[in-house]
Amino acid sequence: METAADLQMRIAAARAQLQQRRDRQARAVEETDEAMERQRLRRELDEVNLEIAEVNADIGDQEDYTAAIDEDEAGDYLPDGERPRAADARAVRTQPSVNPCLRRDSISCSTGVATGELEWTVEGMSWLKAALGMGGHPQTAESARIEVGCHTFHLLYNPARPIVSCRVYDSKLSTFKSSLALQLTGEPGITFRYAFFVKRNDGEFVQWGETGEECFQSWRASNTNWKFGPDTELLQEGRAAEAPAVGIFGLSHEELLASEWVKDDALTVMVKVEVRTGGANRQLTAPASVEVPPSSLVADLLAQLDGADGSGDVAFFVGGERLHAHSQIICARSQVFSHMLRAPMREASSRDVTIEECDSLTFRALLRFLYTDDLECMDEWIKERAAEGGSPAAGAEVGGSSDALNRIALLQRLLSVGHRYQVERLRFWAEKKLAELVSIGTVCGCLCQAHLYEAKQLEAACLDFVSANHAKVSITPEFGALTVEWPAVMLKISHKLAGVQAAEAAPAVEAATAQGTKRKRHEL
Repeated sequence: METAADLQMRIAAARAQLQQRRDRQARAVEETDEAMERQRLRRELDEVNLEIAEVNADIGDQEDYTAAIDEDEAGDYLPDGERPRAADARAVRTQPSVNPCLRRDSISCSTGVATGELEWTVEGMSWLKAALGMGGHPQTAESARIEVGCHTFHLLYNPARPIVSCRVYDSKLSTFKSSLALQLTGEPGITFRYAFFVKRNDGEFVQWGETGEECFQSWRASNTNWKFGPDTELLQEGRAAEAPAVGIFGLSHEELLASEWVKDDALTVMVKVEVRTGGANRQLTAPASVEVPPSSLVADLLAQLDGADGSGDVAFFVGGERLHAHSQIICARSQVFSHMLRAPMREASSRDVTIEECDSLTFRALLRFLYTDDLECMDEWIKERAAEGGSPAAGAEVGGSSDALNRIALLQRLLSVGHRYQVERLRFWAEKKLAELVSIGTVCGCLCQAHLYEAKQLEAACLDFVSANHAKVSITPEFGALTVEWPAVMLKISHKLAGVQAAEAAPAVEAATAQGTKRKRHEL
């Protein structure tokens, strides 16, 4: 059975993996945006090239026309009675057919069109009349509602008598009736299209009637529940329309029950609605291109950090340097700093903090990460510092290039401060990077670091490497020093080689840790 420590280790590993996936997700979104911008620029380039081609054609035509004028083959002032020469002499040049001042433009009438579909099944069609008439007055079956472009639609059906509705538009009262109708509810002013479909007994939807199109700039508030449908019939004057046959496909309710449109005593209909959002009187204009600038959050926060000497309210004394920062930012990012600067401690009142177990270079990097949460910034910092050179990592005297050894040393320092100040994202990132740099000569030092700072993922990677390369690792001086200096680490290697699970080996490792001569953390 897994212990609480094992579960915590698995949770930490899962959280690290989740964060990595979130980072990749964010980067994938950025890559999509960048690809979209490249595509937009390609289309813009196509338009410019097209205009260049058109202008070149215009220039050629104009030059030909000018030459024809000079040769008296064209122009408004040809000699009297003289006409252009026949085709056997020189081909007649004509004026350019394209206006040199032409400007191309376009507008889109379909911009801002919202669409929606509503599928409605009426089961027990043969019982519908009885069910609707139970209250003494015939009622209407009603579907669920859908919202399309700030307007609400639903379907109505009444088998006993037609649905009657009145509309007041332009001060005219019109009365309509229909069997199956689309009812509209919403704000005044709408332009929309609708199409009805009925499901046949073979499962195919067949359109009933033509696609309808309506355009109303406004109507009275008391007449917003307007109804539309293929068999909508005008009863009074006020709108020019022919009276279609009432009923779905011209069938009465009884005829519909025996038709191919009712299967297993159920009728299924669907309506598709398209609404042009913005109303019928919306002005048609060419869409403007709006450029959204990239995020400046990281740069702005780094500017705050760089200018903290004048505005920071907390000072850190690190390696003989005085570094300023803003307590609100670092307290929000680290529970250790929050406890240090907000709890009843000396640092909370003086706002002067002495850092003894970290060098100024690494602490500056920690502050930059606390301000930005940017791992790419940390990666660049590692590359720059490693290229400058520095002390090699502990236990990394053999194997690997100097650049790799400098990277390991810098990453070990970040792992240390990430652990000390509980900056989990930075700590897990340092673990990941160290695991990628493990080699024959560095694995022992990285394994000791992982053991010291409870970096379980890095520890597992190192143990796997030792197990796979035991013959080469076991002859290095660093491996030989483990027996005396790091007995608990040596015991973990033994358990790994013997296939003993971490949970089973925990008591022995704890005893070795308590009795051993474990290094102090500042020695790494």
